[in-house]
Amino acid sequence: MNFHLLLNFKSYPSHQPPYFAISIQWLDSLRISKLCRMLDSLWADQSNQEVIHQWMEWLHSSSLSYLGIDKDMVLGPYNLPVTGDKRAVSGSVSPEVDIPLLMKYSDEKCHE
Repeated sequence: MNFHLLLNFKSYPSHQPPYFAISIQWLDSLRISKLCRMLDSLWADQSNQEVIHQWMEWLHSSSLSYLGIDKDMVLGPYNLPVTGDKRAVSGSVSPEVDIPLLMKYSDEKCHE
């Protein structure tokens, strides 16, 4: 998962949340949009306070279970038009591309 932030230090955190984008190679844009909405919700709960650390902690510890993929993962759907939040960037192409990437990541984590 790639998480990109753009801060306007004149308005964050007193007036606006940070602008962010989430890019996930193997996840569809609708589920990534769901993560964006949760980060928006966390900002709304902590309005006018620093939220970046809380976002990072939540993404690290709770995002997979929030999406219901903490035990089993279902790839796809594929070939859907890109919809949802413009901050949600999906790199998901096909099972033939996504599965090898996930297997490589798993192997790297096992060696780590």
